[in-house]
Amino acid sequence: MRAVDFVFFFNDTATTEIYTLSLHDALPIWEIADEILSGHVHLGGEVKVATVMFADLRDFSVLTSHLPPEEVITFVNGYMTEMTKVIEVHQGVIDKYIGDAVMAIFGAPVAHPNSSFQAVLSALLIRDRIREWNDERKGAGLLIAEIGIGIHTGPMVAGNMGAEDRLNYTVRSEEHTSELQSH
Repeated sequence: MRAVDFVFFFNDTATTEIYTLSLHDALPIWEIADEILSGHVHLGGEVKVATVMFADLRDFSVLTSHLPPEEVITFVNGYMTEMTKVIEVHQGVIDKYIGDAVMAIFGAPVAHPNSSFQAVLSALLIRDRIREWNDERKGAGLLIAEIGIGIHTGPMVAGNMGAEDRLNYTVRSEEHTSELQSH
């Protein structure tokens, strides 16, 4: 049984150099705030080339159906915490948590020339971290996580979407919505 499935393909000859990025590479929250306050983020959206990542737990309902709600929340929160740490260190912005899935954006609202690389690197490091986390949990007799990760890079509408009194900065592209969520 595999711990991680990927919707994208990559050449698995990555060198250890790509793993040496450190916390100074993280996208600071103040950089996002500056971008929004400067007026560069438009209400209603604009077309940007960005990368979006979806990662979710495989067979979540089956895995957790026998657990009390408190254990389910503890499990999901632990999983989300592990993924979020990796995503944020690699210039990703958590767009939202959707049940047992996370949606992260790379390259918006602040554009970076290597955002797609950072997304793929995040996926690889999430895979590695979840394997370690699973080993820790197995040793304690706890439920383990099997995940799937999908990444899409391309033009998408990025901006504030929602109701007039409740906006959410997000991205939208038909490709990432239909393809990635079906896997």
